[in-house]
Amino acid sequence: MEVKGKRKCKHCEEYNDISKMVKYNEKFFCENCFIEYNTKRSRKKLTKERAYEILDKLKEEMNVFLNEISVFKEFDDYICEEYYITNLPHLYYIKMNDIKNLNRKGLRKKIDFEILLEIFKNEKFKQICRNARAKKEDLVGYDAFNYDLAVALSKYDKYVYQRKKADLNKIKNIEVRQKQEQVKVFKIESSENKNILNESDILF
Repeated sequence: MEVKGKRKCKHCEEYNDISKMVKYNEKFFCENCFIEYNTKRSRKKLTKERAYEILDKLKEEMNVFLNEISVFKEFDDYICEEYYITNLPHLYYIKMNDIKNLNRKGLRKKIDFEILLEIFKNEKFKQICRNARAKKEDLVGYDAFNYDLAVALSKYDKYVYQRKKADLNKIKNIEVRQKQEQVKVFKIESSENKNILNESDILF
């Protein structure tokens, strides 16, 4: 999902496409402006070489930042659609930020929101939550999401483990198939070689 939006550049003070900017000391810069700003400022001026080194690193960090925004946006959109929520409350964003920063009780490992979204989309998970919520009253919309979120977080570690296990099994299966294909090719080549006459066979 492409991240759209503009941010104001610290140097030129113009609003530009966020995907073409970098973030430095919590401020946004156009890429060219970052070089100019840091090589021409009066204090702690950088050489152009050093400025470009830092810029390359910032561009990598920006790609990670934009990917996170994209994932969060996809997660938000799915929650709104799945739970029939028109506007997510402010409390939702506080809660998501707490989860991201491990400020929620019981969280010890960083939560990957791409994987969390996978869990919410999983049909088996949906059925488990629907069955559990059927025993409760008035759990709809945001309240239903809150309930399901608690279930998703409680099952997160197990899901990640099973996911890794499934990926390893896929790799093993691919390796087995590749070996089987190599054996087949070897047998075919061996069979063909038996039917090839040597020059000595032809002459004598």
